[in-house]
Amino acid sequence: MAAACGTYCGACPAYLAKHGEKEQIKIRLQKKFSSGPTKAQEGIPPSNWMDGLLCDGCLSGGELAAHCQNCEIRKCASNKQKDSRCSNCEELPCYRITNLINMGHYLHRKEYLPNLKKIREMGVQEWVKYEEKRWRCPQCGLPMSWYDDKCAGCGAPRSERLFPLPKNKAQ
Repeated sequence: MAAACGTYCGACPAYLAKHGEKEQIKIRLQKKFSSGPTKAQEGIPPSNWMDGLLCDGCLSGGELAAHCQNCEIRKCASNKQKDSRCSNCEELPCYRITNLINMGHYLHRKEYLPNLKKIREMGVQEWVKYEEKRWRCPQCGLPMSWYDDKCAGCGAPRSERLFPLPKNKAQ
């Protein structure tokens, strides 16, 4: 569940749409991110950015979303690192990571470098356990995606442990 770039795949809408623990999560995410063209808010992708995308996770060896299949960071890491992650690369932070972060399109990208540093410190298995807990609703324990403002299961608000969403986000 740890992508090459430091993303926690378990909170990706494409992963949750395929592997969500409850059918309601899968249905909500598929509708939310496949509802036709809409204007993206700053830091949040438009609702149709995941049209038709289902994913097993960056390094899973299974089905990958198109943006994961074509990811230059994933390709570079798999060529350089025996565990296919940037966290052990001597070039970190490299231009590939910093360019993607600096594009600023999606808020979850700002977590790449802090996550990679945590993976270095904690080890990938402990980091994945930490992230799995972090991205679950504190009320009912269902997984949440990067851009959920509330839990699909119980309606609890987004945890303070997660990066903040823009104030004007209306979902």
